[in-house]
Amino acid sequence: MPAILLYGLIFLLAPIDVAAAKESRDGTTFSVQAAFLPQDDDPVINAVTCKIGQTCRILYEKQHDIGLSLEVWQNNDHPCLMQKISLDCGLDDCSFENGRSEMNFGDDRRFTVFEEPESGVETLLVLKARPKIGEVLLVLPALGRNCLGRGAQ
Repeated sequence: MPAILLYGLIFLLAPIDVAAAKESRDGTTFSVQAAFLPQDDDPVINAVTCKIGQTCRILYEKQHDIGLSLEVWQNNDHPCLMQKISLDCGLDDCSFENGRSEMNFGDDRRFTVFEEPESGVETLLVLKARPKIGEVLLVLPALGRNCLGRGAQ
């Protein structure tokens, strides 16, 4: 009999948890610290306050003309958060490990930035190593469950 009561209680409370988890968190503020560690220069560090649901400029490094933006938003289909980091490399092309200037991430907090090879009409048959520009480090609070990683539950 106690087991039936326990299952009934869990069944009654489950919809409340799901409803609470689906509440919009847009506009919630959080602090971010970002660092760009160039291969050949001193690190650049910045701290900003961002909002869930808005793109936030977190760092600009003048010498290498590299800007970083972060966006955290709530996934509409699931009670979890998505995170995306973006590069703006000014006149020179650069990218993350995935070969793109933006990427969604989960629990990662360290990202390598590479120069993009010159693109021409020809297609190379072998991949060439891309020169490394530097590293990006992020310090983010636990905002909740991340769709791409475990995060806080």
